[in-house]
Amino acid sequence: MKRIPVMFVLSFVLALSALFFCGAGSVTASALNALNTSNPYPGVPNGYGYASYLIQPTSSGSVNYGPGVPVALSCTTPPATNTVTNSGPALPPNSLAGAGNATSTITINRTTTGLTVQTSEDIHNLRILGGLITASDIHAIATSTATTTGAISTNSSSFIGLIVAGLPISSRPAPNTSLALPGFGSVILNEQSGPFNGTKMTSIGVVMMDIHITSLNPAGFAPGTRIIIAFAQSAVRPSAVHAVSYGLYALNTGGSTSAIGPIAIAGTGCQGGSSTVGVNGYTASSIGSTGNETSSAFGGISSSNATATAQNGISNVNLLGGLISADKVTTVASAGWNGTGSRSGSATFVNAQVAGSPLPTNPAPNTRKNLPGIGYVIVNEQSGNNNASGASENVIGVDIYITVPNNPTGLSTGVRIIVSSASADASSY
Repeated sequence: MKRIPVMFVLSFVLALSALFFCGAGSVTASALNALNTSNPYPGVPNGYGYASYLIQPTSSGSVNYGPGVPVALSCTTPPATNTVTNSGPALPPNSLAGAGNATSTITINRTTTGLTVQTSEDIHNLRILGGLITASDIHAIATSTATTTGAISTNSSSFIGLIVAGLPISSRPAPNTSLALPGFGSVILNEQSGPFNGTKMTSIGVVMMDIHITSLNPAGFAPGTRIIIAFAQSAVRPSAVHAVSYGLYALNTGGSTSAIGPIAIAGTGCQGGSSTVGVNGYTASSIGSTGNETSSAFGGISSSNATATAQNGISNVNLLGGLISADKVTTVASAGWNGTGSRSGSATFVNAQVAGSPLPTNPAPNTRKNLPGIGYVIVNEQSGNNNASGASENVIGVDIYITVPNNPTGLSTGVRIIVSSASADASSY
């Protein structure tokens, strides 16, 4: 059980960052230079926290609540301020499930010789499972510090007035203390992952309560339900990476389904890693069809450099009634940092055509072609930047915009269809 909470959080963050990467990761050179001037110690602070997360199994899957009162610090974007905070109800309003108020905070302190990031989760007047667990205060505090002499993370979390199943509990229970919850299941207190310390990088994660429902109970939670209370994670790394790719994504489609995809999405977290995802084919009556889609993402970090690469390949593309087709589209995006940024991107087409006109194998970046009576398309769409603090590269093979109302496709204006996307980011600040 020790590492499950951190992996769970990383998966959640990855899903969000993959969806919003293209619009959220860029920072101006002037902002980076200003930050470096006022805070000369290099390094990337990373933090994430929330008050609660509930996963309840059902006959058709699961019902989730949360993360409640989340706070997050993007590891590829320099923070605009030294404090990020959020507050609200710790749990959904339910007399049996629980009650309480929460404040989530990330604080950053950077000097000429060091960098510290602290994530804190404060919950007041917690009452959960019909009063089986109560606490006046819960303080989850994860702190990571890097200096010129090394890096270290600490957990200084505590409880005030914690009572579990009628028994008073120490303010600082030992890490991963397990207690029975009669009629419900069990709870792990002060569940800790890490610290993981290195010369220039460090991280830690803590869950103050990890509740597992294993029995039928008066609160009505199904066996298999999991309730996480007060999560805090902090990390400092010399650099950060991010890579994400996918095959097909249609936005603003309207009706009961506002978006299709992203299909075959693969991505990495800020620490790097690798991922490969494939699907055999996809068909949407309003959009068209594709054959096999394969996406991959890779990121790596060392003490002196960071690299990220994303690639997507999609075959047998047939969209908008054959208006746009290709035997295959492949996009690649790469970014690196080793004291300065570097980037590259490419889009390759095999037997592709737009509105009856063939496309070259390697069309010029950001080539625009009109779709008469429908809108327009950009092929080999590329954007990015590089400077002393890092680099980013974004490549979209085919980017279709519907701009004409009452057009032959039947799609509304504002619909956007992306085919084969790859994005990569590597940075330090």
